[in-house]
Amino acid sequence: MTRVKLSKVVDARKRGYELCKKGKLDAAEAGCKIAAELALDDPSPLSNLSSVKFELGQYNNAIEYILKSLELTDRLDPEEDRIRKNETLNERLIKRYMHEMRFGKARITIDKIADGALKRSVIQTLDALSQCSPPKDVKDAVSTRMAVLDRIPRFCAWLSDVAEYHAIGHDQTDSLVDEEFLSTSREMESAANFDGGKVPDRKLLYAFLLKICLPSKRPKHSDGPVHSPLNFTALLRLIAHLADTGYPPHWLSGVLSGLASGEIATTARTPKQIVTTPADVDATCPLLKMAAAPWRTEFTTLLSIWSRLMPFGLIAPPTALVPLAEIGEYTVSFPAFCEAGLRVPHFVLAFWIEEDAPPLPQNRLLEAMRDDDKADKSALSKEIRRKSVHVFGAVRYVTATRTASFWSRTDIMNKLQGGDWKVYICRIDTREKVTSGVKVRDGVIPQRLRTD
Repeated sequence: MTRVKLSKVVDARKRGYELCKKGKLDAAEAGCKIAAELALDDPSPLSNLSSVKFELGQYNNAIEYILKSLELTDRLDPEEDRIRKNETLNERLIKRYMHEMRFGKARITIDKIADGALKRSVIQTLDALSQCSPPKDVKDAVSTRMAVLDRIPRFCAWLSDVAEYHAIGHDQTDSLVDEEFLSTSREMESAANFDGGKVPDRKLLYAFLLKICLPSKRPKHSDGPVHSPLNFTALLRLIAHLADTGYPPHWLSGVLSGLASGEIATTARTPKQIVTTPADVDATCPLLKMAAAPWRTEFTTLLSIWSRLMPFGLIAPPTALVPLAEIGEYTVSFPAFCEAGLRVPHFVLAFWIEEDAPPLPQNRLLEAMRDDDKADKSALSKEIRRKSVHVFGAVRYVTATRTASFWSRTDIMNKLQGGDWKVYICRIDTREKVTSGVKVRDGVIPQRLRTD
């Protein structure tokens, strides 16, 4: 290869790589193809093309370029470079297979990874995903997803014994925001934009998540009430809907994986006012890492139930997914209390440990959990967010007995029952605790497993 031609190859490869980093995938693909045509024996442009195709959600094409790049690497590269490049390409190939739930292909490819630590991590993740894969007798995942709602409340608990207030239903996974709102956001584009070479931001999904977890503070009494009735099942329904409409699995998996790990990185922020406007959604903020640990237990519980019904394979931290046999229903009964607005959906269960943290403050629950620009950054507050509180929003409640029921992974609940934890009913509108604390060790009673 002449020096001039080599320079063109390097420039085209670099240009394609930089465009890919900026999310300009169509232009990046063109640059990588130029580099591949100029250097037919160079595996790097083909490797870069596989990354572009992966980001576009075109997994079959991505796999094709990976295999071609592996073939050239095995034939031409020195042994040290070959091993390093093959590890990267094979790991990338396994991810493609896992997103498409082609577990047999993924396991065959694992044997080609030499790095012991990487291999163990991949096997652990694949084993967890395989345990939560769709059962063979499920022919209509969409209908089955709707049936799951029979056993998981969709809305935050209404402290009412009137049956119709437990709004569960069998409705389709339609969009949970209106079309006008969606059309005004510059951040979330339609699935067709992936084919147009533009990667949409996850900001709107994270904004939706933060509105569920940390809604704006609201007055207890108002002549124009606005409620935040949704819990994590709404986020899972929305992601299932986006997958059904064509969003690439890895893009959606990234949102779920971040929350399952206990930390998210986003330019979205917690709501600053009761009603979120299009301008609020479009506002640009710096990228910020936020702790999501207070919601991790409930989210990974629901994710373990739903992941087997999602239309794609979820790549998440190995401990994020547990088998259905390790998910249980629990109940807890509270002492008598008096509270206004019992028919309004703004109640959650808050588990709080008092061994290393102060008692749960009367009206500071959400402030203790928030981790945005206005959060308390002290060491104690960071420690509280990391391991001193768990919040459950998908809760049923029976007024006559003051008994709440909820689903949780058994490994975490066993730890809570072994420590000095208490559980409270709290409001997410006024951010106050409603009841006195019930000791988890004595008051939280296991009822059945998810497989019963």
